[in-house]
Amino acid sequence: GWGGAGDRLGAFQFGAPTGDWFRKNIQFPWFRYHLKGGERPAIPRAAVFDTGQNRWNEFASWPPRSQSQAMGLGADGGASLDGKAMSGEKSYVSDPANPVRFTETKGGGTPSAYMAEDQRFLAERTDVLTFRTDPLTNALTLGGTVEANLRAIVDGTDADFVVKLIDERPDGTLALVRWDIMRGKFRDSFERPSPLPQGKPVNVKVPMNDVMHTFLPGHRITVQIQSSIFPLLDRNTHRYEDLYKATVYHPAKISILCGGKNGSRLTLPVLK
Repeated sequence: GWGGAGDRLGAFQFGAPTGDWFRKNIQFPWFRYHLKGGERPAIPRAAVFDTGQNRWNEFASWPPRSQSQAMGLGADGGASLDGKAMSGEKSYVSDPANPVRFTETKGGGTPSAYMAEDQRFLAERTDVLTFRTDPLTNALTLGGTVEANLRAIVDGTDADFVVKLIDERPDGTLALVRWDIMRGKFRDSFERPSPLPQGKPVNVKVPMNDVMHTFLPGHRITVQIQSSIFPLLDRNTHRYEDLYKATVYHPAKISILCGGKNGSRLTLPVLK
């Protein structure tokens, strides 16, 4: 929290006590002005910490002006920033009897460190797809909303789509940057859910919470796709039904369609 040093999240260090900077430059000037008066402090409209470069950035508004960059997901497991993702599909079977865990940590509660956890603990699972760019030659800074645009085929009538944005470091560490989920039946509307078209291609958008992160030279942008994140979120029966009354959970084959004009991709907010 802001009352502490804020120099790390789990195993990942931020290079400096971010909490000290926040209290000195944001919190204390704000309280001093509103409690004691005096000259209005020059507090930025948005102060955001870049978790790749480990430094604070100040913006006149948020999100800042950015350039949308499509990153295609390839059938060979590659991820391409130049529109050359390999066409085809990658498939997996999501089994509610063996869901993907949200953390390697065992025990109760929700450890906050999972939000930046090394995702290598899932490397051997066949129900987690991985896509990765070549090592970057130049730094790439993202600021704003990342959105995954998936095209998929499901042999059930509902499924969850979990997408993770990961910073793969040169030592192989898979540092989680951001993740989010879309339950298939809510892909068009949360107020008016509808079943997935069984066995037919369907588009599913997965918007993520805003990010401020720089992928450094030599790092890779890695994406993982899975269909459970248990027990953080409940399992999907893969049937269009009331999950609170369901008694039978079914496995489902899920295929992610890649490459070409309509293939699965991420839209990245790149800061220049």
